[in-house]
Amino acid sequence: MASRNNATLSIPTINFGKFEFLLSKLTEEELQIIRNPPLTLFLTIEELFAPAKRPTKSPNPPRSLNSYFLWRRNYDASRPTKSCIERSQETGLMWSRTDDKVKHFFKTLSEIHKIYHKLKYPEYKYNPKRIAYSKDFRPADDDNEIQESSLKHIDPEGLHIDINDGHEVWEHFEKLLGPECLLELINRI
Repeated sequence: MASRNNATLSIPTINFGKFEFLLSKLTEEELQIIRNPPLTLFLTIEELFAPAKRPTKSPNPPRSLNSYFLWRRNYDASRPTKSCIERSQETGLMWSRTDDKVKHFFKTLSEIHKIYHKLKYPEYKYNPKRIAYSKDFRPADDDNEIQESSLKHIDPEGLHIDINDGHEVWEHFEKLLGPECLLELINRI
């Protein structure tokens, strides 16, 4: 594992190492943003760009990371002693309060990650799953309303969850949270 940057540096530095070639694809403004991060990075670029450590059954390559997930990896690395659930609750609120300069930095970093991702997985094509509604889902008469009966069948992402099949629900939450968080959640129930 690569070493972590020193958290006490007043001017954070960023070393792209083997990813240095990706910087040639950036504009001068983007280079300035990347070379002068507005916050301390607790992970190296290799660690930020690395795929998730949890094992997956899917033979498909992972999606490229957006600005939020890159920021979250760095944020989680700065608080390693907190539990997965505590970090998850905290990060949503913290991201909404994060300075625009920091968000812009991670947006630029995510653009670099997209280039890297295209090079690493040239055959990758994003195929979003279709939303499956329950049988009794009917649009309400008023466009601004959703019938209450349909809400219990749809999770916050708008994906169908069959509440009669507990196994499917746990599988869904394992994909959403990861096995570590799911286990922690189950232990708290």
